[in-house]
Amino acid sequence: MIESIIHVNIRVPAARLEACRDFYREFLDLEVGPRPPFTSKGFWLYAGALPVVHLVADDSRQDSHGPPALDHVAFRCTGLRATLEKLRARKIPYRISRVPTFEVIQVSFDDPVGVGIELSFEEPDEVAAFRALI
Repeated sequence: MIESIIHVNIRVPAARLEACRDFYREFLDLEVGPRPPFTSKGFWLYAGALPVVHLVADDSRQDSHGPPALDHVAFRCTGLRATLEKLRARKIPYRISRVPTFEVIQVSFDDPVGVGIELSFEEPDEVAAFRALI
């Protein structure tokens, strides 16, 4: 069951990453905060204690012709096992991953028009049950 939206992830041309970061800081009063050690370059921008906007460098976005800038919408969820059963039953391809340095299991898939959906499960029992799968 979905509890809330966690963040919005935006792919940005690498050369404009800092300008985009500055825009969100200036116009939305977001603050740059900690980001896990992903292999990609980027920033997590926080509203208080929550990292609500993720900016990720993407060299394929050099102009307006490329993949959409809105990469995915993330939701904080519960019910990992039931979610996986539902995806399998509907034959929806998905990926399971674990966020580096955090105890979070992510299930990612695309909606019918290609927008990425990320379901994040943070409950300790759910994470422990699926940690071995990743």
